[in-house]
Amino acid sequence: MSEGKELRIDVDGYDDVTQALRDLFDSYPGLGPGEYFSFSEAPECGGRSIFTSGGATIYSETESITGHITQMCQYPMTVVFRIAGLSENKKAKAKEWLDNFGRWLERQEVIIEGEKHKLKEYPQLHGNRKFWSISRTTPAILGVINDDKTEEWVMDINAKYRNEFDTF
Repeated sequence: MSEGKELRIDVDGYDDVTQALRDLFDSYPGLGPGEYFSFSEAPECGGRSIFTSGGATIYSETESITGHITQMCQYPMTVVFRIAGLSENKKAKAKEWLDNFGRWLERQEVIIEGEKHKLKEYPQLHGNRKFWSISRTTPAILGVINDDKTEEWVMDINAKYRNEFDTF
């Protein structure tokens, strides 16, 4: 019987990757003036938030004979868009907003209010960490209807990055 490899936490990269992703999300051209993503906090009446799904983990590590280590890491998260008073049209627009956000993170072209936008590059990380990809792992879906009739539309995202360093 083979055992699965245990994921390890990228403790040193967590804060840097978290801040870079928060800044990236808040730079989305589909946000209106004063809008932003809160972190690990669902807004009461409406808004957008990011919830991490375990933090930054190392899923692969290789070491060369010279002591050079390459780690492939991931940072899974859920994006929540809470909104109220939705008609069928508004629900479709909420889903479309999240889908466009996901496309933009994947560096695809999106059209927002008639203008084309495309994320050219991912933000720089400190040290020898570098974003590899950011992609949707689920489509935008209705996650829950709350007692107060607000709805939470959700989409899972996974940011992958590489970390390299020498042990000698």
